[in-house]
Amino acid sequence: MQRLKYTATSLLFSLLLCAPMHKADAQPKMEKFDPSLVQSRTQVKPLVDQGRQESNSEFEPVDSAKDLIRKGNLPEAVEILSKVLALSNNNAEAYKARGYAYFRMWEAQKAVDDFNKAIELDPNDALCYARRGAALGDLLYYKKLLADCNKAIAMDPKCAEAYCIRAHGYNEIGKHDLAHKDCAMAMKLDPNSALVWNQMGCAYGHTGIYDKAIEVCTKSIELDPNYWSSRNHRGYAYCRIGEYKKAIADLDKCIELAPKFAPAYKNRGYAYGQMGNYRKMAEDSDKAIQVDPTIPLYWGNRGFAYGQLGEYQKCIDDCTVAISRQPKFPEYYNNRAWAYIQLHNFEKAVEDCSKAIELKPKFAGAFNNRAWAYAEWGQFDKAIADATACLDLQPKMAQALRTRGYCYARTGKYKEAIADSTAALKLDPKCWLAYGDRSFAYEKLGQYQLELEDSSSAISLNPHYPVAYNNRAFAQIQLGNIEKAVEDTSKAIELAPNFALAYLNRASAFERQKKFDRQIEDCSKVIEIDPKCAAAYISRATAEGNLGRFEKEIDDCNKAIELAPNSALAYANRGYALEQRGEFEKAIADCDKALQINPHLAIAYGNKACALGEIGTPSQQIAECEKALKLDPNLISAYANRCLARAKLAQYQEALEDCNRVISLDSSCASAYFLRAQLHQKLGDLESAEKDKAAAVKLGFNPSEASPTKACRVQVGSSIVSSGSVAGH
Repeated sequence: MQRLKYTATSLLFSLLLCAPMHKADAQPKMEKFDPSLVQSRTQVKPLVDQGRQESNSEFEPVDSAKDLIRKGNLPEAVEILSKVLALSNNNAEAYKARGYAYFRMWEAQKAVDDFNKAIELDPNDALCYARRGAALGDLLYYKKLLADCNKAIAMDPKCAEAYCIRAHGYNEIGKHDLAHKDCAMAMKLDPNSALVWNQMGCAYGHTGIYDKAIEVCTKSIELDPNYWSSRNHRGYAYCRIGEYKKAIADLDKCIELAPKFAPAYKNRGYAYGQMGNYRKMAEDSDKAIQVDPTIPLYWGNRGFAYGQLGEYQKCIDDCTVAISRQPKFPEYYNNRAWAYIQLHNFEKAVEDCSKAIELKPKFAGAFNNRAWAYAEWGQFDKAIADATACLDLQPKMAQALRTRGYCYARTGKYKEAIADSTAALKLDPKCWLAYGDRSFAYEKLGQYQLELEDSSSAISLNPHYPVAYNNRAFAQIQLGNIEKAVEDTSKAIELAPNFALAYLNRASAFERQKKFDRQIEDCSKVIEIDPKCAAAYISRATAEGNLGRFEKEIDDCNKAIELAPNSALAYANRGYALEQRGEFEKAIADCDKALQINPHLAIAYGNKACALGEIGTPSQQIAECEKALKLDPNLISAYANRCLARAKLAQYQEALEDCNRVISLDSSCASAYFLRAQLHQKLGDLESAEKDKAAAVKLGFNPSEASPTKACRVQVGSSIVSSGSVAGH
């Protein structure tokens, strides 16, 4: 069966916009995971002197350092402040200023250490508590952030910055209503603060009110065009409403202003991913990892990008890192499972999906992925059960319907397969795989025109899908469009040079065109690709027999029987070859064996009738032919052999009717014209007899070599043209 890779990208990887908490005091509750959360960082206002009127030599270097901080010369400021503290380690203002500089330089732990010292020296500085809370937030200690802000607000209820920082903490732990209240209070205290407007925008973004988030972040940017945090929050909001180009523009500016702000790279990577630029997504995720390798989400997102780029082992490696750092996060297991499926490691995929479901029992995507893994693994009952569980949770998941439809088709439940594929296509009209699945089900129900139409729809959606061309070729053969069948199978082979089934189907088409050498070439190619393909030996045997090479036909049938001992067709075809060699009893034994395996194989009755024509009675021969025609009303060999048997019984008119039927089914059968000429003679119609003789000679018949009992060597129905595959996952 030709298997194609499933491309269900929207199902498998959530492009997660939150930074999962990983500190001891901030473990997330996974059942409340919200993929719309965005990691942010609270900026604080520029340093100002609070209540100090006089100036003295001790504070002059500190003031100079503060000025450098305002101008963005952070390393120089840290150097000056470090010299001050080397001379006097009890300078609270110096610690506070250096802590702020470290905060600006993304060295959060150093910032916390300095704020700790400043508070130890001056425990009544409310703003110092608030800013230590901001630094703790960078370290994801949100409970400690809230405690510091609570302390700051208790000390100074009018400290707008403390409300903003606390709002940030509330946002990060999902308490968005409290964040809104704090933002509203900060707005009253300082309505012209870019910081306040930014945090309000963050709160709106967290609660999904993206238009308001954009509006207030824009106000923040108007107040301070270089406020990078507002650019990040507005970029995030643009992402959520699908304005990816605007999002990238904002995030570009954010990164320009704050090149060490990892979430901006992550958010920009998300925007690139939504635009299908997975290479840039991988690059941005890599930059986020370089800035902060401790965040599992960055590894998970890069893994997603690698998966979309077909770099499945890299995807697995990154998801494994993410899992090692956050082992209770189900999405990472589910995403790794997807990559395992692509590498055909179905056991590992099932294991990961099962873990994801254990962590999140109502995880529809994990049920669907496990269903897919089971389907590829050939465990269709389990796959159907998982796909059904997925649909119970998410009834409109097109891919789950498609997966279940695929499994129904593989287990012979063709009507159910059609129903699921149709439902999937209503939800996702561009799901070309569902068209492929449904076409296969139509084929099995004998609805070849519908199979042709669905295969054509699949091709129109994905012209590089070889299975669809192959399935359409099968329908073309059944509908008698042999040239088109050759075209379709040739296209399938062009797209997939080792597509064995396409070669088999083209061989079948060549058989119908009586291009037996070409049929042999294609079957030999299949055997080269898959030496254990019994069907290829059977088809090649047919071609050899049609060329009169019965020894080779028997050899190929023997090989087919060795590979597939229960192949009724191999026995039936060998029976024909044995009959042609005059080994009639062996021929009948082979046909009986074929019918023991498959009582509905019409050609076995036809071939047995042919042998009975030599060692049996005409009545026995007619009886076998009628059994064959009951199963296949268009079996040429059965009409031909019944014609011969009736002629032996002098039933010339009935024999003529059978011969007419042979010619109507195959107007190029020269021996049938010659036989009909003989019947016309018996019935006294000499004019018609002469016309038929002339037609036989014109078609290449040599009357001197004619044998009345072997007048019609017809196709023995051995071509395995059924597509044999549902549209591959």
